[in-house]
Amino acid sequence: MPPASRLSVRLEKHVKEGAAFSKTSSKRGDPIKQSENIIGSGSKSGKTFFPRKTKPKVLWVSPYVPVQGLHAGGHRMFRLIQRLKRDFSISIVSLNAPPLNEEQNKQAAKTLQDMGVECNLVPFDSSFKPHLKDPLPQAFKSLQSNRMSLLLNKLLSPGNFDLLQLEYSASGQWIRSLPRVPVALTLHQLEYLASFRAAMASAKFSARLLGILDTLKALSAEKQSMLKADVLISPTPSEARLCRLISGKPAVVAPMAADPVQSERGKRDFDIVFHGNFSHPANQDAAKILLDQVLPAVRLQRPGTSMGLLGTFMGQALKKKAYHAGISPLGRVSDLHGMLLKARIFVAPLFLGGGMRGKILDALSAGLPVVTTPLGAEGISDQSTTSSKTGTNFDTPVLVVKDKEQFAQKILCLLDDPAILGRLSKEARSLAGHFRWDKTARVYSAMYLGLLKQNY
Repeated sequence: MPPASRLSVRLEKHVKEGAAFSKTSSKRGDPIKQSENIIGSGSKSGKTFFPRKTKPKVLWVSPYVPVQGLHAGGHRMFRLIQRLKRDFSISIVSLNAPPLNEEQNKQAAKTLQDMGVECNLVPFDSSFKPHLKDPLPQAFKSLQSNRMSLLLNKLLSPGNFDLLQLEYSASGQWIRSLPRVPVALTLHQLEYLASFRAAMASAKFSARLLGILDTLKALSAEKQSMLKADVLISPTPSEARLCRLISGKPAVVAPMAADPVQSERGKRDFDIVFHGNFSHPANQDAAKILLDQVLPAVRLQRPGTSMGLLGTFMGQALKKKAYHAGISPLGRVSDLHGMLLKARIFVAPLFLGGGMRGKILDALSAGLPVVTTPLGAEGISDQSTTSSKTGTNFDTPVLVVKDKEQFAQKILCLLDDPAILGRLSKEARSLAGHFRWDKTARVYSAMYLGLLKQNY
């Protein structure tokens, strides 16, 4: 067997180990208790162990500015900071980098400043040129910044901060020497897994080989970032398991969450809908599958089936493809939940990327049954009253299919049976209720207090 093929087999086994772990994750208990068990917690009496009256100072470092509603990672950080700032003094340092343009980043920083959170933007050099001999993977190389490294070296002088929060594995490369404060690292997705899935999806052998090479680089770089942290944070149980296997470090699960939707569903403008941040390759791929394969197959049986395609950073090529399919791409909308309330089914053929999908939770919160892949349901189907295996039989609002050809079948079954659609719509909101930002923020808070108590 060629070396590349042997490597593919080993990596696929690695992926399956994490997937198998997620099936038993519900037995592991509350993630807040998990974080307390792994790293300790504050005083059981509920009083802080800090003798001082000031809030602990947290330096929050990210490649992207925390921002509401534009992309899942930015939205997650924004919602968590909103809650954590009550108990911690948070200062943010971020690159002035895409997917937002310079003015959008400045406006996002101003919003944070108005919330009472200091936010500093570091100028970003976007002259990234991939090179085969470069030891860094593309996800890391594209975010290299000497300015950020120099600034962090200065900010992390003794006495300035009590804790360092790193967002995304690529941010670990900016830490040149280990700081004297506890370090938490949130891995929004495992980059080596995302790189491997993209490589395996490539049609050309040369692209697949280059993708596997990038996977190896990403695995090495991510491990180095993990080793710089005292605790790792993952949005899904399976990826937390893989973090432990790779680094030997403690890892806690802090899932994505959904903003509650109080409005009732009214007129249905769309039979199926999909939304996402289309600067992300996984969402681009999902939209193409929908337009090229799923929607045409559905329309063979139901010619009048309508579809809504909305989201941020939608390129001209995708818009052109949507128009060709007879769909008006809506792009970014001011009221996402309002648009979701006008749809019947959320369809997400996600075969690339990683982490936990905030878009799935948005749809569930709006009362939409979801048809997606095992990857799309990662970290979500575990909270259902039934296993993800029965999710193929309309027993849960997250319907899991493994093949692209099965999407049309599930969609047609739902559209043809209003009773099932109505029942799953009610169950969708119930499932979304398991994922709230206050709960995820408490995981962070318990973890921070445990780290600070150990370091105090």
